[in-house]
Amino acid sequence: LRRGQSLVLAQDDQCNAPVLGTDLQSVNSDGTVAGFFLALPERIVPTMYVCWAPATAFDFDLVTSYYTGLRINVQYANELVVMAKSNGAFSFTPQLMRDGVTYDTYNFAKPCQSTEWFQNATAVQVVVGLFADYYILRKGRTLCDFLTTSAMNSTATYTRVPPQSNLWDGTSYTVPPNADASILGGSAPGFPIDDRLFLNSWGSRNPDLLGGCCQERPGQMASWGRGFTVTAYSIRASNVYLQVRYPPKVIYPGKSYSVGVKLVDVYGSKFDDGNGGLQHFTLSCNGNGDNGFTTTVHVAGSYDFQRSGTSAAVDTVFACNVTTDYPVVNDNPVSFTVRVEALQPNAMVLDSGVSVKTMLKLGTVTQFQTPLNDSTVGPIDQDLLAASGGEANQRPRAGTAAVTNDAKGQTYLWVADHESSGMFGAGAADTGVPTRVQYFAFALYAPIDQRIELLAAPISVARVYVDGALMLTAVEAVSTVTPDFPVTQGWHQVVIKLVTFGSTPPPGLVVQAFGIGLQYYFELPAQLPEGATLLAVNDNLPTLLHLGEGSNAGIDGTFASVGVVDTSTAQPKLGDVAGPLTWGTSNGAVSANGRAFLWPQTSSALGAVAFYAVAIYSTAQSAYTFTFGFAGAFEVYMDGFKVVAEAANTNPAASLTQDLYLGAGWHQLIFKLGATAVGSSGALTVSCATAGLG
Repeated sequence: LRRGQSLVLAQDDQCNAPVLGTDLQSVNSDGTVAGFFLALPERIVPTMYVCWAPATAFDFDLVTSYYTGLRINVQYANELVVMAKSNGAFSFTPQLMRDGVTYDTYNFAKPCQSTEWFQNATAVQVVVGLFADYYILRKGRTLCDFLTTSAMNSTATYTRVPPQSNLWDGTSYTVPPNADASILGGSAPGFPIDDRLFLNSWGSRNPDLLGGCCQERPGQMASWGRGFTVTAYSIRASNVYLQVRYPPKVIYPGKSYSVGVKLVDVYGSKFDDGNGGLQHFTLSCNGNGDNGFTTTVHVAGSYDFQRSGTSAAVDTVFACNVTTDYPVVNDNPVSFTVRVEALQPNAMVLDSGVSVKTMLKLGTVTQFQTPLNDSTVGPIDQDLLAASGGEANQRPRAGTAAVTNDAKGQTYLWVADHESSGMFGAGAADTGVPTRVQYFAFALYAPIDQRIELLAAPISVARVYVDGALMLTAVEAVSTVTPDFPVTQGWHQVVIKLVTFGSTPPPGLVVQAFGIGLQYYFELPAQLPEGATLLAVNDNLPTLLHLGEGSNAGIDGTFASVGVVDTSTAQPKLGDVAGPLTWGTSNGAVSANGRAFLWPQTSSALGAVAFYAVAIYSTAQSAYTFTFGFAGAFEVYMDGFKVVAEAANTNPAASLTQDLYLGAGWHQLIFKLGATAVGSSGALTVSCATAGLG
């Protein structure tokens, strides 16, 4: 041994994949003894092999290294270990995840079968771009089980909160598995509920797919070739968590409520210390009157503090704490305030874990035979309400109609259905209908901004949409709960699609919600401001503001040159002046297509332009499906932004369907319509296939 040589840490006894070199130090005169300083490399492996290289640490990768017979076993509890990493340039298959591979410094996978050193429970973090997913491996499952499968429901549970954080209370969720079993990781569509379609994936059985999937940031298209990092670490199996689920921060006069508390282990199971598990739980609330109370119980593992209907006045506020005398690793006590609030008109209280009893149902016999002419698309993926604005965009009210674009193509009515048992959709078998699709809907009210969960329990397949966004796909007789997702204060539309297969009777559907002070009604209340008129689904707008005298005024000039209206700021009112013209009302002419706004042929060689405007009111934040019929060049501005542009002259008239996303409240729409040739004219129709507009 002498100075100028180094020891190298490698991943096997062949000295392959060296990860760190360190120079020999303090070499004795005989060259038989030397010391060295070891720093753990970024890429820690459970077993590192010590190799000797006849070069300094700066050049160890340029010469052949030789195994010394020394081996270092690393056993760090709670230390993060990067199990796999990719920049999206290489493929990662189950075999490579199992056996390990090193493409380069930025693309590698450690052999998962060599991680027996993990003790206690195992947690995994999977990062793609801005999205981080966290998992707790189920008891008896190994990292290899987890990293080499798409069956996430059987290998791990998911949490959006890092398990090592003191904010985590032991709550985790079953992952609906990806329908494509070749994908490693992932989920059924819509599960994460955080501005993406799937949970992160880190490889595939298809070696042609590179990197991971699917989105690195909100709004990005799902795609392969994404970089990813998979990190694993251990959590003490002895950890105990205080779980206070959805404390009643809002309560209602005369209505009972409860506070559920529980001690759970790292797997979310009720904690049992083996000695009866008797622990003190204390609920203490101090009101701004004489309504305060303190309750202490001595029970095993969990308890529901049941409170009868409060007599406190509306706007009474309680300050509450829940504590336990058992040593837990998360926050203790859990503190919250409770406010007494009035119920919404006609609404019903929806306590956590209580089933919805009244919903809208599409038709009295909602059995549809799907057009299974495309074997690659299952009935759960076929939108049978596409002809009525799409299933996700339904905002039904009792008595409104929807047309199905299936083999029957029938028109059905949304009707209120009350089921005292909370079981919807059950019925007699129909051997002539191999696949049944049923639609249900109800409105959910949140008294405060919060995060809630929804549960769907079908014995088949169900999809749940909230305000047009896919929140849950529940399958195969499993009571599936969404990860908690944010809702704002106010009303929200829930639409449920239930699919059953075969000739057996439809098994039905149970729906529950978990949140704070939730209420529900079978339809969205029509909360229009005074003076606004509800727009019927698919009916053309009957009245618009029109710039100019009468309904037939046009402004001579090219479509691009006429700019008398500042479309970025204009909020025209009756009688306002723009250039030499005045805004007046225009009632659409009755035609075969409903109300249409017409203006006459132009004699100008430059063509002519007309401007129309309308203020629309959205009862909830949602996507609305508009249909525009027009003849001539056409642009639509919403709140100052151009959202539709059809510059080419259109003759005969065209029809354009466009989804516009509106927040709750008023919005300004301005339409610019042009005739671009001598003797041509313009026309305009506007309708919406989504309920909830005024």
